[in-house]
Amino acid sequence: MKGKRILIILAIALVSIMTFGQIEVEMLPFCSSGIERMPWLHDGILYFVGTNYDIYYTTLENGEWAEPQWLPGEINTSEYEINPCVIENDGVLVMYFGRYSADTDYDFYRAVFDEEKGGWTEGTLITELSTDVKEWDIWVNSEETVVYFTSEGTFDGKEPIGGRDIWRSESIDGKWSSPENPSFLNTGGDEWSVFVAPDGSIWFDSARDDSIGGYDIYRWDPYTRSIEHTGEHINTFLDERSLWTDGQIMYFSALNRPDGAGSYDIFTLSSPQEPVAEKEPVVELVDPIAMSINDIRQKSEGRYLLLNTIVEVEGIAVVSSGLWHDSANYFALTDKSAGILIYAQGFKEPLVEKGDLVRVKGTLSTVGYTTDVNSLVIRPASPDDIEIIRKGETLPDPVIIFTDSAKSQLINLEGSSVMIFGKISAYDNETISRGFWLTGPSDRDFDNVSAGMKVKFYDYAGIDISALGDGSFVAVQGVLIQDNEGEFYVRPTIDEDIREHTENRILFLTTIARKDLLTPTEEEPETTKKEESRDLVLPENVEAVTWQLSSDNDFFSSSIAGTSNGKEVYASLYKEKGTRTKNHPPAIYEHIQGNMSSKIPFPGEAEFPYLKDNTLLFAGRILPDDQDSDWDIFSYDTSTKEIKTLTSESYDQIEPVISPKKDFLLYSERREGKWFVVKQDLSSGERTTVAENARSPTLSPTGNDLAFQQWNGKDWDIVTLNMKTGKKTGILSSSFNEFSPFWSPHGTKLAFIADYRGEVEVFIMDLFDYTITAATMDIFLTTNPFWLDESTLGFTMKTNLGWNIVKTSTSLKEKPSSESSVEEYQFIVSPRFAFPYLSDNRILEILTEESYSQERARLLSKAGSAYELSQIGENTYIIPDRIPEGLYSLEVFAENNGRLYHQLEEHSVRIGHTDDSFTVIQITDLHLDLPGKPENMLLFERLLSEIREESPDLMLITGDLSSSALAYTTDWEFIKKKVLEYCDFPVFAVPGNHDTQRSGKTSGIELWKEVFGPCYYSFQWGSWHFMGLNTADSDYGFVSGVVSEEQMKWIAEELTRIGSGKILLFAHHNFYDDRWIFFEETALRREMLELFSTSSVALALFGHRHSDAIDYSLNTLAVTTKRAVETDGTLAYRRIVVKEGQIVELVEVEPKSSVFF
Repeated sequence: MKGKRILIILAIALVSIMTFGQIEVEMLPFCSSGIERMPWLHDGILYFVGTNYDIYYTTLENGEWAEPQWLPGEINTSEYEINPCVIENDGVLVMYFGRYSADTDYDFYRAVFDEEKGGWTEGTLITELSTDVKEWDIWVNSEETVVYFTSEGTFDGKEPIGGRDIWRSESIDGKWSSPENPSFLNTGGDEWSVFVAPDGSIWFDSARDDSIGGYDIYRWDPYTRSIEHTGEHINTFLDERSLWTDGQIMYFSALNRPDGAGSYDIFTLSSPQEPVAEKEPVVELVDPIAMSINDIRQKSEGRYLLLNTIVEVEGIAVVSSGLWHDSANYFALTDKSAGILIYAQGFKEPLVEKGDLVRVKGTLSTVGYTTDVNSLVIRPASPDDIEIIRKGETLPDPVIIFTDSAKSQLINLEGSSVMIFGKISAYDNETISRGFWLTGPSDRDFDNVSAGMKVKFYDYAGIDISALGDGSFVAVQGVLIQDNEGEFYVRPTIDEDIREHTENRILFLTTIARKDLLTPTEEEPETTKKEESRDLVLPENVEAVTWQLSSDNDFFSSSIAGTSNGKEVYASLYKEKGTRTKNHPPAIYEHIQGNMSSKIPFPGEAEFPYLKDNTLLFAGRILPDDQDSDWDIFSYDTSTKEIKTLTSESYDQIEPVISPKKDFLLYSERREGKWFVVKQDLSSGERTTVAENARSPTLSPTGNDLAFQQWNGKDWDIVTLNMKTGKKTGILSSSFNEFSPFWSPHGTKLAFIADYRGEVEVFIMDLFDYTITAATMDIFLTTNPFWLDESTLGFTMKTNLGWNIVKTSTSLKEKPSSESSVEEYQFIVSPRFAFPYLSDNRILEILTEESYSQERARLLSKAGSAYELSQIGENTYIIPDRIPEGLYSLEVFAENNGRLYHQLEEHSVRIGHTDDSFTVIQITDLHLDLPGKPENMLLFERLLSEIREESPDLMLITGDLSSSALAYTTDWEFIKKKVLEYCDFPVFAVPGNHDTQRSGKTSGIELWKEVFGPCYYSFQWGSWHFMGLNTADSDYGFVSGVVSEEQMKWIAEELTRIGSGKILLFAHHNFYDDRWIFFEETALRREMLELFSTSSVALALFGHRHSDAIDYSLNTLAVTTKRAVETDGTLAYRRIVVKEGQIVELVEVEPKSSVFF
């Protein structure tokens, strides 16, 4: 192998998908249920393809997108125009785009912007890049010297590898050269779009082995020469297409995403990082890479295969020359695959700096620097063997490891950048060889030095550790090296590689270090290759309907779907691992015992199967080569094998179902970018639109009721429609997406898809009690439900072998047995009686004590009705649409240590809309003291009766319900009882100083938590943020206000979370009042004022002083209200009315009279 050239290409990408940090994909707000696709951003203008396949544009003005406008000029014609590519060349604005013609399909055109006319020219045909078949997407650099495009065509005898390929051409003397096929980008399927980013990376969409759904977005890295899948943050089980990016912001289009508006929409995500310097892409066609550093490190029978061979590598220097040795050129190189040492004995040139991309040639050895014998090293023969290619490359992040990681695992990281952490011992900052022993093991025993690792460097390295010593906690970054005794140590490269931290920070690092490196591994002989398992691994209670292995090159797409009549099973499947090419279109097959049996004889693409008795309905396209051809509905008789055409409109018609009597069809139809559910009479052919912005119809067994998904402007809901009366009812309308309903054969259940748990999954709703259960207990990507019989549900699942069709029993989980075995216990943390949950999106979050596992929950109305809730997560429930809006008590069953517990929390859940128009009632300082003042019972009832007449939206109680601890039990039980009787609106309460006293074993704070709930909290009503504070946060019964450090920290965190949002504050003591100081410590009051001074507190409601006052302080309206029940029998409350976000009324009311302030 002497002289063999081994190419190691830098494994770092200037722009990878990780550039985009914490990714949150958002749809652009101007998107509709029509078409918005193929985005291109230039000079602040976003160009895209819209309705009728014309080109539109919009701009971002003051953070908001302007209304899209039709492109001025002559580009848009009566034909279709697609895929705008806009550049500026020598001051001229140029657009490349595609235009359709009946003779040659789509071809490429070039147009310029006419400044005088204020519009675009019609464009001229680019003959060198256009063929008589479909060209699609185009990217051109700003000098118009390089073009990448996609086409099905053949160029000078060069045929595409698949159906549609990416091609490249250069401009020579003003004409485009014969296009070349960059085969490393193309597959046997279709590559539809292509875009070259400023760093030279090539982005495109394709359907490949690792595609999540149909078409996914991929990226070719110009440095590693490898193709990366951009991951599930961007890609879904649907189609993601047509991307534009500058490395900091990304726009792409996608079809029918759950977070979209319908049809094609444009989505964006952006990077929080600093912008990178833009440079013109330079992309060259290169030969395949022979090896990586990892390949050089390969062993056979314990020996490096290429040892003593002359090798040549490229990589980034992780340390500068002169820091590891003062008389030799000693440094390390790394790429994405591995690292290696470079030791040039006898010369120090050339000077390599950290971050240089370096090419090195030399002999591969394990004998390098004296102390590092055993580490794999390349030994150059002369300075000419070390070539600095370029500077300023970005180093890969270090691998974070424990100091007790297994040696057999660490060998793979030798020469690479790592980080270790822990506690210092054996500190040495005096000798030539300096450093310390660092203990950071996986069991967090930082005193167990036997589980540590050496950190070592030399005095000439310029690393200062004088501020450290034995016992210091540090994190150290450096190169992992094996010494002459076979032990691993870390050698830092610069001063900043050693950082002191707190012990808590070091503890945090133990949570993210590589635990997989703790287990020793045995080297496998090179000749042994693990045979790929053909076992289909499925979760409990799930069985396979199909079991196809990914290596079979068959049937892999989330769009595969099954159907059954209880006896037969048919499935639409895709060959070539999910691609849709003219050679392997999607087709429908009969399945017998899990195996493909026979394909229905349809001459084109066939999808969306629906089987009723012996009639198989499906959507098909006779001309699958034409991606713009229409889908029609067909029927196939499974007995006679006859195929009939049922629809032939010039629209896409998919997802068919047929009535029980087979006298009419229902299907989804797309017209002008919108989806409609359409009914078609099979005798007359008469068509009726049933619902707009809707699709995926399913009929009940009687045919009397129809269910479908409908877009509400934000997400998909599921509604039902009575076919006789026309009455429409929403049955699933949470803030999540619910779609693709499918009625069970007997009509007792409805299967559907939702993203309740963060992934797209199949769920089942029981139509008797409206409970919802997931098809699988654990979270799996599942889609396309269908019924095999009343108790067996089939669906599509992403398995270890790829997408397969599976089935499961739909028997409901067993409810808790006899209530005699249930114990009463208070384990609910929230919601509580005085801290109700406000659900305006049909979602309920229930928090319980840590050791309690929620088993079941239901809502109880005041009239005695009980409604089961559907648990979709550990603490999350769906509130079915059949439960009317109103105030409910919550009943929860939970398991702890094998025992079942029960708690009823009264009036703790409100279902209903909240907006910026509402009425609030405040009462304060009741001081009922019923043991000594029983007359206050009638006064309090009279007060609540008057308040009920106001019909408020909510009520706030700001403390001092009693005067002493002796009356807590009597007073609070009475207050709770009467609130339940009189108040059909949520009531929120916080304690006052008289409510938090301690008397003997009675602690006011603990009793308050037991009876009412938390002492401080926040909630939201419309856009208003309510914050309830406990200004009596002490067991000592201070008269003046006290707030604990814990609560102060919570306040600061809440204000940060709320940001600039409008706040309504309520508490007992008024810390804004500078005339009467009601706080125990002046410094605490100042700290409270400082905390709230930068927030938008519009209104603050208080009690305590037993009198009325309104003050403006720090732009806050601070209001004190007098006692609700005075000693003379006078009653009072305050009414606050807010309309459209503005306070329009602030009234202190004495029943039967009012005083306006």
